Amino acid sequence: MGEVETEPVWPHLLLALLTTGVLIGVPWLALLGVGESIHLFGGEPTEWEKGRGWLLTAFWVGVGGSAAGLVLAVRLRRSGFAGFFTTFLVAVLLVWLGSRPSTPGPAFDPAGPGVCQEHSGGDSTCPGG
Repeated sequence: MGEVETEPVWPHLLLALLTTGVLIGVPWLALLGVGESIHLFGGEPTEWEKGRGWLLTAFWVGVGGSAAGLVLAVRLRRSGFAGFFTTFLVAVLLVWLGSRPSTPGPAFDPAGPGVCQEHSGGDSTCPGG
């Protein structure tokens, strides 16, 4: 009698764990980040920095988990999972690009204000005219 060659179960289990981790873990980490960055009755000024760490973790889990799941799904020839991980990866990248500021803030001018200011105890003449 010939032996039946079976495929190992662990790649399919890993694919299921990656899918569950991406579907549950990324939104959970993102909600933690948003929750940490909300000020309710005043608070420390570093709340956004605390929340940004969770959001950055959610981004990397989303990118890393989706990329690993995509590679595994292609290797296992699971087109549905490959489509899911591709869509999720594109969505994570689009959310990240959409949440970045489009223009940088104003540059810091170390020379001081550009207008003449009168100071107490001195004359009211401006330098240069």
